[in-house]
Amino acid sequence: MKTATSANVDLVLPLEKKFGGVLRLAVAGIANRLEFNWEQIEDIKLATEEAFLLVLKAGRSAKVHITFKISPNDLKIQFVDADLGVFNIKSYQQKYSFFIMTGLMDKVDIVPLNETHFDLRLEKKIY
Repeated sequence: MKTATSANVDLVLPLEKKFGGVLRLAVAGIANRLEFNWEQIEDIKLATEEAFLLVLKAGRSAKVHITFKISPNDLKIQFVDADLGVFNIKSYQQKYSFFIMTGLMDKVDIVPLNETHFDLRLEKKIY
């Protein structure tokens, strides 16, 4: 199951809980076109929604920018310059979210940009 081309898809959503469903539909559509199986698509949807909720819980931004980088070998999902507030992996909510994301995806990175803004990157390999 490999895609022959590379592409980027950008999605900007209002940071409101009701738009989590829009994100899930977008993720499902992209993952389906990459021929992930049903279980993998559900894993990607759940991990991406957990990332969205992590940003939503900080509640300090009006919108969230998500980039999907499609390549022949993987799907990378990045929450660009996401406002997570003061990120503390020891915080129960943040630790739980991170645990879910790392359990479902092949790679999860949180890259600090400053004290409250991060790039949150999720990666799922195409086998």
